[in-house]
Amino acid sequence: MLQSLLAEALDHHLIEDATLSANDAQAEAFWRIRDSIAEAERATGGSLAHDVSVPVPDMPRFMADAAAAVEAKFAGTHASAFGHLGDGNVHFHVRGDAMRGRSLTSPTSSTTWSRAPAAPSRRNTASAS
Repeated sequence: MLQSLLAEALDHHLIEDATLSANDAQAEAFWRIRDSIAEAERATGGSLAHDVSVPVPDMPRFMADAAAAVEAKFAGTHASAFGHLGDGNVHFHVRGDAMRGRSLTSPTSSTTWSRAPAAPSRRNTASAS
């Protein structure tokens, strides 16, 4: 079922690429990559990390608009978003030397974002046979 949904999304240009794990070892490798993002970001310098709830349909616009607003307001920064996107939650990180000693205040204050419903656990413990 997931494969057919992804194929349809690819056909309609809703996504550019997708990868599914073939076994538990590959699934764990995917999670290691995802879980290492914050660690890798910390190694590049100072950062501010935020967990943000956004309705799923608004997620792409939020990610693009919020990153552009932060990067415009704080020169030398780079904003990134990852994790839980399909659940309506996103880790929104701002990093760069320009953030050291500065406070970040409401870069998207002109936009109101509704709170998304609580997200289920990020890991599916069921395994495919």
